Amino acid sequence: MATNSATQSWNIHKRILRPSLGNVDRLGFDPTPEGVGTEGGVVLIEFEDKEDQLRVRYRYTDVFVLLAFECSVIERDDGRSRTVVTNCLDSLMQRLGNERVAVPQAAFVSARDVDSLLSLLGLHSNADSGWKWITFSVRNRAIIRTLPTDGA
Repeated sequence: MATNSATQSWNIHKRILRPSLGNVDRLGFDPTPEGVGTEGGVVLIEFEDKEDQLRVRYRYTDVFVLLAFECSVIERDDGRSRTVVTNCLDSLMQRLGNERVAVPQAAFVSARDVDSLLSLLGLHSNADSGWKWITFSVRNRAIIRTLPTDGA
């Protein structure tokens, strides 16, 4: 996408972003075949042709990034951004997996460099790649706190 593009959101298949079978219930998604996805992500490539040089910036999102926003692991100063990301996550968690969800630009995080992009993707890189499991742990603790107790 060109840096000066007016595009504010992208319609992504829900199954791409929804968690895999092993994580679906632990992340608060519907543990039925409709709630299961591939636990994939989306790379957004922004480019700008400036002074005869092509400048490229990578952005990324997946279910862990969306949950990181929800759990305040990642925070934005703009309250409106938080609202659109929360609405995106709510939409992702509801209804059929073969539908699409509008993923706003605010739901993407910028990768500092190629190693950081690889880390965001969960691939081998020189950058720290433990961030997904921090988000997973925070989200999982929040779900456990909301489970009903048996009164014992």
